[in-house]
Amino acid sequence: WPKANPPAYTGDYELALNQILPDGVFTDQCGEPVRLHDLTGTYFVLEAAALDCTPCQEASAGIEDFKTNMANAGIDVVVATLMAPGIYDSEGMVSQASIEDWASTFEMDSPVLVDRGWVKSMVGRYNGDWVGFPTTILVAPNLEVFKVHTGFAGWEENEDAIQNHH
Repeated sequence: WPKANPPAYTGDYELALNQILPDGVFTDQCGEPVRLHDLTGTYFVLEAAALDCTPCQEASAGIEDFKTNMANAGIDVVVATLMAPGIYDSEGMVSQASIEDWASTFEMDSPVLVDRGWVKSMVGRYNGDWVGFPTTILVAPNLEVFKVHTGFAGWEENEDAIQNHH
């Protein structure tokens, strides 16, 4: 994955539109640490998912096509999936085997990261203590959040939002 080696994050740990995405370090499907702010410089989609969430599975199945469509439109996009163990267990631990299996099942060449409560903390406060899966966070190349959406109806809405922002 990209390694931008950004400076230490000194902002608030609160998800907000038109603000910098709160940083975090997570373990990916290769067992390596991935820092969210390393994914700067391109459009970045953070997809919060849960292992037992059918709409999350549908979303993950479309990630690679979404990235191809964006590349065909001339826009480089990085997608990372931040994985929780369950829709009713957003703070539990996800095993390394589970995220490896998720990435393999959906033929993803994008990072799948073990959540450890970031989604509940950030999205929960953003949504008034409610966390829904999937939740998509669209981030500009400068790490500014420009859209947060809970639920999944297809990747076209994200494509449109990024193209309009671009």
